[in-house]
Amino acid sequence: MFRKNPFLTFLGVTILLYTSVISPSFAFQEPAKTAPNFPEKFETASKGRYETDVITTPSGEWNLDNAVIGSAENDQKNGEKSVRMKEKAKLTMNFDVPTGIQQVKLKYGVYQLDEGSSFELWVSSNAGKTWSKVGTSIKATDKKLKILTIDVNAVKASRIEIRKTDGSENRLNIDDISIITYSSGAKVTSTPTTATITKENSTVKVNIIPNRDDN
Repeated sequence: MFRKNPFLTFLGVTILLYTSVISPSFAFQEPAKTAPNFPEKFETASKGRYETDVITTPSGEWNLDNAVIGSAENDQKNGEKSVRMKEKAKLTMNFDVPTGIQQVKLKYGVYQLDEGSSFELWVSSNAGKTWSKVGTSIKATDKKLKILTIDVNAVKASRIEIRKTDGSENRLNIDDISIITYSSGAKVTSTPTTATITKENSTVKVNIIPNRDDN
């Protein structure tokens, strides 16, 4: 769809400009940002038993089911500690990111003495009442940390859960969880409109830049 713009006179030639009308979903783009107190590195947490318990970290409270905070030489970690999961472990946020979750980034690796395992990312937008799987199951085979990036696109207040799904005794390390959220203030992205004016075998291009509000 096109909208008529005011007449423009240049070099004695008057033209009528047309610009496309873009729907708000395309005209407004939410700048991404890392959620407060992320990435979560688990460096300040301690948990030495696999029984279900809650830990408190700079990002908030996390529930660890069949998981511990690992600091052994055989744990794959960026720093001194990471989460170590076994069997059908779960690592769950007990809090929401209020501005939604656009993307999750994390590091994962196989405990040095074990074989590979698999895990999934789940998201909840109703304070943990129900959960939805994001993407497909991830197979961990490397005994060094790898980086995983998953698009979530949950625009409401949301939280995540990481589930080890293979059920084996093989241990999996998770570290450096980063949540990319949506900014609270959208900005308009403007594309200049180009008018081509031709007179006496010469061509001039004029960029007409729409008004934009960056506040």
